[in-house]
Amino acid sequence: MEPSFDEILEDYKEFLEIYTQSSSSVLEKYYNDVVSIMASDFEQSKFLNKLNDNLKIYNEVFISKNNFELFEKIENIKIVKKPYDSMIEKCFRRDILEKGALKTFLEHNYDELENKYIEHTPLNCYSKFEDIIRTRITTKYMDGALFFLEQLKKLINEFELKSDEDYKAQDDGYYALHLNVNYTFEIPDFKRNVIKFDSKVEIQINTSIQNLLIELTHKYYTTGRHRLIKPDIEWQWKYDCDEFTPYYLGHITHYIEGAMVNIRNKVTL
Repeated sequence: MEPSFDEILEDYKEFLEIYTQSSSSVLEKYYNDVVSIMASDFEQSKFLNKLNDNLKIYNEVFISKNNFELFEKIENIKIVKKPYDSMIEKCFRRDILEKGALKTFLEHNYDELENKYIEHTPLNCYSKFEDIIRTRITTKYMDGALFFLEQLKKLINEFELKSDEDYKAQDDGYYALHLNVNYTFEIPDFKRNVIKFDSKVEIQINTSIQNLLIELTHKYYTTGRHRLIKPDIEWQWKYDCDEFTPYYLGHITHYIEGAMVNIRNKVTL
């Protein structure tokens, strides 16, 4: 019987103990300490404070141009920390699954893993992953998401920060705007020396409908990420598989949102 994803992930945690020469409990505590420092620093940053102050202004500008509100409600942006287990899973997917190293891992060929595949660990993920700390900002309409992205980019330029944007339109029906802001943090390294490093803070921008859809279909996306072997038939042709309805629902919803904005704009002209 083939081991499950969860069983393999537990073996991977044991491998990380060997690779880092540290226990899982020590690695988890260090990770949580560092992420808490990062979240606190960014929450207190001048950039985020100015962004919070500007939300009402952005809303007023959008209303003046479109006669519709930008947000369902205006509230201060909340920073979310990536849970330890989620980070471990991402390390595993990046270094083992996506690099085709699962067979090597299952055979416990750790020397080959260390020499050829391992790049991400709880000790260096902060500078390698863009979503160690992140936030999600929700607008009412699709054009509102695009408008907010442009305002956000202007603010980033004002603070002379760097960023990269990604217009997500994935095969599995996930649509959102992602903007990753480069930010310099000071954290203790594993030996408790203070170090400076650059990391990215992920700002997701999506619509109210997309936000609801993410909540309803999250478990299906998780199932897809946990699949160890790629299926012989793509999900688009397996109409009775678990992914067929929620994935296509994402594509259909995105189309409907765009059509709604088109109709709204024609009515208000």
